[in-house]
Amino acid sequence: KKKKQSKDKDGDSKTSKQQQQQPPPPVFGQYGIIHPKSDFHKYKRSFEMWMSQVKKIQNFNGSKYELQQYFEEYCEDYNTAT
Repeated sequence: KKKKQSKDKDGDSKTSKQQQQQPPPPVFGQYGIIHPKSDFHKYKRSFEMWMSQVKKIQNFNGSKYELQQYFEEYCEDYNTAT
């Protein structure tokens, strides 16, 4: 026996309806673009929150180079909306 797909009142099957309701994939620069070399001071507080929530680092006490590496990772996450 074959099962019939249930249909809503428009005649569309539920599986195709569910596929249409999925959110669009993240878009590069959806929330703006941060430039790693020039926007550090502008996004410092947001970066600190990202460090504490994502990286679980409350008070960063490392080198300037290491901080720059974290900020570049933050910029990539922000720019790709992840």
